[in-house]
Amino acid sequence: MDVICPPDWRTVPTATSWCSCGRMRRAVGRRQVVELVADHNTHRTTCHHHTNRHPQATTTGRRAAA
Repeated sequence: MDVICPPDWRTVPTATSWCSCGRMRRAVGRRQVVELVADHNTHRTTCHHHTNRHPQATTTGRRAAA
């Protein structure tokens, strides 16, 4: 996640969130940046690239072979 928040309140902050699963989001403005940070943190707890869960395991109910 990359967040740019200049110290000048008149400057609009921006943020970019990306994941190795291919998910990429961008936000412009204070409220949208705060929402993207929360969304990024939620994604990290559910993404199979961070939780070691494979997409097949969540759709079929089976675990992948080791």
